[in-house]
Amino acid sequence: KVYAVEASSMAEVIRQLADGNGMGTSIEVVGKPVELVRDDEVPQKVDLLVSEPIGTFLFNERMIESYLVARDRFLKPGGKMFPNIGDLYIAPFSDSILHWEQHNKNAFWKTNNFHGLDLTSMAKRCTEEQLRKPIVDYINPECLVSTAQFKRFDFTTISVESLKNIEVPFDFEISQPCLVHGMAGWFDAL
Repeated sequence: KVYAVEASSMAEVIRQLADGNGMGTSIEVVGKPVELVRDDEVPQKVDLLVSEPIGTFLFNERMIESYLVARDRFLKPGGKMFPNIGDLYIAPFSDSILHWEQHNKNAFWKTNNFHGLDLTSMAKRCTEEQLRKPIVDYINPECLVSTAQFKRFDFTTISVESLKNIEVPFDFEISQPCLVHGMAGWFDAL
């Protein structure tokens, strides 16, 4: 038996696909967050958990916690999880083009005659707000200026409590003379 637990409206899509492919009796769709699933909706322990619990920079959307709740409630002892490991990486980078792009995103606010309005008084604030936001995008590995540091998270053993405060200590040796524009972060889920 397959239990498809899905909190979004995608649960109905899963149900229609299962029914449309003759698997409606084999796949039980539970359309709610895993934390709200009753014991009678998933009445037996499972051999395998497969999920896409990954958010931006591995933990940002806080879906890992739900994955761990599913593990603790529904996975048989010795059961498998996919993914079962998450590696979080961080390294300093230098990218003058990205730096220039970020500093010039406020071009609109540098307009001194927008239908009669002078917007320039907002340019400084816009730049400050823009530079506070993380940039979620690809970074060319050639822009990294030090060896990445990483921390491994074993989803088969880690506790929800341990994720409330994640620390990744780092110490970098910059490999070339440059201006460090920021810290790049990425992850692998295995």
